[in-house]
Amino acid sequence: MIQKYSKQFCYVNLFWVIIFLIDYGIELFQVSNSERITMMGLFIKNTENDNGIYTIFGMTPKLFMVYFIIVLGWLMIYAIFEKIWRKS
Repeated sequence: MIQKYSKQFCYVNLFWVIIFLIDYGIELFQVSNSERITMMGLFIKNTENDNGIYTIFGMTPKLFMVYFIIVLGWLMIYAIFEKIWRKS
C-alpha cells in the first residue's frame, strides 16, 4: 500500500515539475523590464541596464499552495479510484 502511494507521489512530483517548467518557459520570454508572478507561483523580475538584462527569480506562497493542492488532489483521486477498483 505504501509503495503504491510512494510511486504515485513520484508521478505527481514529475507532473508538477513538467507543468512548472512549461509555465516558466512561457512566462520567461513574455516578460520585459517588468515583474510577474506566473500561474504556478514563480516570481520573475527582469531589469535592463547598460551592462545587460538581469533576471531575478523568487518563490511566492502561491508556489507552495499550488504544489500541495496538486499533490493532495492527485493522491485523493488515486485513493478514490483505488477503492473503486478493489470493489469491482
